[in-house]
Formats: sequence, C-alpha cells, structure tokens
Amino acid sequence: MIKKTIFLLAVAIACNVFADELNDGMRAWERRDYTTAKDKFTKVALQGNAEAQIRLGFINYYGLGIEKNYQQAIYWFRMAADKGNTDAQFILGAMYVRAEGVVQDYKQAMFWHTKAAELGNAEAQNSVGSMYYEGLGVVQNFSQAFYWFSKSAEQNLATAQNNLAGMYFGGQGIIQDFKQATYWFSKSAEQGDAYAQYRLGQIYLLGKGVLPNAKLSHMWLNLAAANGSKQAIKTRDDLAKFTMSGLEIEQAQEMAKQCQLQKFKNCGVLK
Repeated sequence: MIKKTIFLLAVAIACNVFADELNDGMRAWERRDYTTAKDKFTKVALQGNAEAQIRLGFINYYGLGIEKNYQQAIYWFRMAADKGNTDAQFILGAMYVRAEGVVQDYKQAMFWHTKAAELGNAEAQNSVGSMYYEGLGVVQNFSQAFYWFSKSAEQNLATAQNNLAGMYFGGQGIIQDFKQATYWFSKSAEQGDAYAQYRLGQIYLLGKGVLPNAKLSHMWLNLAAANGSKQAIKTRDDLAKFTMSGLEIEQAQEMAKQCQLQKFKNCGVLK
C-alpha cells in the first residue's frame, strides 16, 4: 500500500512538472522567445504531449528561432497526428500536397485530411471536398465534394462557403440553384471575403436567382475592390459608366461605406 501511494505521488509530481514546462513553453511562445519555447516543448513532447508536439512542428516548419526543417516538422506533426490532433493531421496532409519535406503524394494527403475531417476539422473537410472535386488521390466525385464542402461551410469556413456556392451556381453534381449560391456567397461575403463579394456583385448585375440591382451590384463590387479584388475594379467601373446615373453611383458608394462600418452585416439599405 505504501509503495502504491509513493508511486501515485511520483506520477502526480511528474504530471505537475510537465504541466509547468508546457505552460512555460506557451508563455515563451507568446513573447516570441522561440529558443526557450523549443526547449520547454521538447521536454514535454518527448513524454507524448500532442500540444507540445504540434508547437515543435510549427517551430521547425516556419523556422522560428532556428533554420526551417521540414523533416523535423513532419516528425513532430506525425507524432501529434497519430494521437488524433486534427490540426496536425491537416497540416501533415497539406505538406504531402505541397511536397514539403516529402514527395508529393495525394493519397497520403487524402488519408490525413480525411482523418481530420471525420473528427470535425473544418479546413480538412474543405480540403477533402476539394480533392474529391479535382479527383486528386481519389476518383473524382462531385457528390462527395458537395458533402464535405457542406460540412465545412456549416462551420463558417469562408473558402468552403465559396466552393459550395460555386457548385450550386454551376450545378455540378447537384441541381443548379442560384438562390442557394447567393445564400452561401453572402455568408462568405459577410466575413469579408473579397471573392465572395465579387461573385455577389456579378449575381446582382446579371440577376441570377435575384432581381437585377445595379446599386447592390456596385456596392459588392466596390467592397470586393477595396478588399483587393482586381477583377471587381473593371466590372464596377464599367457598370457605373454604362448603366448607372450619378445619383445611383453616389447611393451605391454610401451603401458600401455603411456595409464596411457594419462589418459586412445587413448590407444594402441606405440609412
């Protein structure tokens, strides 16, 4: 009984020590003292802590305080991935796609991304959808692409919302539905996504699933241009030049200003 008590006490002390090391590592990470962070994380990672392992992966991947080392990054990401860490699984899959420290291997990428996707990782779900859409590492399957894009979009990932909207717009593997396309582009645009804002500008210009509305089109194109979309600039300027009156342009510009102030929510109504 005494031996068991001593053993349990030793385990508890060890756990506290490793918790302290991890916390010290996190504090060093936050102040960008990556040398100290690496030292602290290594001690804990060698005991199997997934959080420390993924942090070491990032230190090696980005070369934080050291030279970049993709092989070491892969080593630590794989350690964390094997423990079910979805961020590590997603990053490991992405490294197989980009051939970083490994030869390009879409099947391995799909393997790791699927593991993370099934555990609810939104970025991995979008990636699995993209791989099914493109037929990378798997047989092309629009139904599976739609399924995974939907899962990710419902978690509010803007890229997935764009991908899902694009499938609705093009009718790929599903019935074409411009209203659903508009809905999902709107969800992404509300997050400030320039591509979604550009596509909404097109939708209101062409009247796809909505009534044509030059002012709304100009508003979204103007917002997209402000967010860096070069495509939106010409479309906006041509719309203003050939279709709109001076008053309409002024109103659309005011709508865009209000939309920015409202962080892209409830846009399109002059106040």
